Amino acid sequence: MTVTKDVIAKALQISPARIKEFHQSKNVIRVFLTDSQEVLNLNVDKCKPFIEQEQTVKPNTKKKTWGVVLVIFGALVTVSAFHMDTTVSTKYGSVHNIGLMQKQNNNIQLGGIIFVAGIILCCLGEKRSS
Repeated sequence: MTVTKDVIAKALQISPARIKEFHQSKNVIRVFLTDSQEVLNLNVDKCKPFIEQEQTVKPNTKKKTWGVVLVIFGALVTVSAFHMDTTVSTKYGSVHNIGLMQKQNNNIQLGGIIFVAGIILCCLGEKRSS
């Protein structure tokens, strides 16, 4: 069972910043506070509900962060592809170049795929990890 400062702080109803250090033995957690010489002994069983709550409530933030980054990057790639110039100048005026139009199409598709991948990661990041 992993005990963190946040779990101990919730169990003791204090700020995590007040905890200087803690040592866990089999049944007791000794907590040393920063603002006093007092040592608090905390029963491990008292922390179990807070540990379970911490594990079930914590969303996967890395997936969500990467999802947001990919959504923004995909949108930028797609918008920049729409603003690409696909014309070339000839002696008869400007005409659309098939190669440049294909490059524009590829960039639009790539931006769209990155955008959708970002949305999927954002949705997966919202789910609770167990």
